[in-house]
Amino acid sequence: MIEYRRQVLRQATPMVLGDLVGVLVPLVVVALMSRMGDEALYVRSLFTPIMFVIIALHAGLAVPNQVASALSGNDSPARIRALAGFARIGAAASVVVLLALGLAAPAMGRLFGIEPAVQSDFVWFVRWVCLAALLGLGSVLCGATLRGAGRPREGAMVLLAAATVEIVGVAALGLPGTLGLGLWSVPIAIGASGLVGTALGGYLLRRTGVWRPGTSLAWRPDLVGLLVGVGLPVFGSYVAIFASNFALIWVVSAFGATVVSGFAVAYVVQSVVIVAGVAVGAATAIVANQYRGVGESHRMPAVLRAGLQVTAAFYLVCALLVWTGRNWLAEVTAADPAVAAEAARYLGIVAPTFVLMGLVLAALTVLEQVGGGPLAITLNVVYFGGIVAVGGYLARAAGGPEPLYWTVAIANVLGIAVVVVTIVFVRRRAGAGDQPQTGTRTRTRTRTAEAEATS
Repeated sequence: MIEYRRQVLRQATPMVLGDLVGVLVPLVVVALMSRMGDEALYVRSLFTPIMFVIIALHAGLAVPNQVASALSGNDSPARIRALAGFARIGAAASVVVLLALGLAAPAMGRLFGIEPAVQSDFVWFVRWVCLAALLGLGSVLCGATLRGAGRPREGAMVLLAAATVEIVGVAALGLPGTLGLGLWSVPIAIGASGLVGTALGGYLLRRTGVWRPGTSLAWRPDLVGLLVGVGLPVFGSYVAIFASNFALIWVVSAFGATVVSGFAVAYVVQSVVIVAGVAVGAATAIVANQYRGVGESHRMPAVLRAGLQVTAAFYLVCALLVWTGRNWLAEVTAADPAVAAEAARYLGIVAPTFVLMGLVLAALTVLEQVGGGPLAITLNVVYFGGIVAVGGYLARAAGGPEPLYWTVAIANVLGIAVVVVTIVFVRRRAGAGDQPQTGTRTRTRTRTAEAEATS
């Protein structure tokens, strides 16, 4: 068991650090926007659920592209063909989805009950950010290709460069004393980060030899299977998060701008916290799939147990730190004392249950990567749907958001059922002794190749 824990930790540590950079970007942006005035933070807070759609699009394309890159072995042309194929799919899907969001922005503003003076800014903020997000697809796919090709350092460089440009752009263009663009610095910074990340990603692909001049960009038919088998479950999970966050913002919008902003700030802090659960879950799935790839599926339950132990140990410390430091975290993230107080109230109720939330997230991530994607989506819908339905009703009936916060905490406690379901699923999968599948074909892979494909 000790060796399994070591394997999980070796996989999880760099993944946590890499994912943390991506999650810290919106947290830093929210903190910067709180210095630009209450209206800017309010509009950005209402945009939070829409942000999850953009994340879902990028994740649903990056993960299968990473798998395709890893499965290409030493065949660099096949790897670049996969990148080109997912770029085509991603461009078409992004235009359709983001155009729909831009057209729906006025209706979303009315649904949230936005003050008339802010309505126009919200609508155009959504439209400009959606347009800027199109430019980020290239950096996401280049980074995924580099990671799948066994170049995690270069992949991290792309992510870090894009994140740095976005943060510096918002600070340099939007803060008082600079150009003073305020809210509108965000789409400019997002667009610039996408262009820089894409350019750097292309350069690193050339420098590392992954992309060679004259490489064919012809379509790979197996990409459809990867998109359906890997990308859609990932996309579906993020959509469930988007829908729940959208509904929760609608629930708290009845209680005024301060509550909306405070809830959004607390939710961003929580987003940083969940990185470890997802990363450890992914690392656990990697180790389990490595054993599947060499015909040792019977080891999977022990690996899962080790991953859950690592998750519990981390979140015991994390929950204590966040709960005891909730006031400081809220004040650092929000300049307005009233907004900070509301964020601290949420964290005071929910943070003690982060231990169980971390276990639930780790378990769901394992399910997505060991063949239980549809089950993971179902459990996500039940979990988030229950919070919205029960918590939303109780909060509106009580005339305040606190019942919603308690519902989130109780849902985290009841979420232990997800862990039990995952344990049962993995045991059955181990008993079946099946091989991992890519698209419609079953392939036996070496442990190294499996690690690259699912990391």
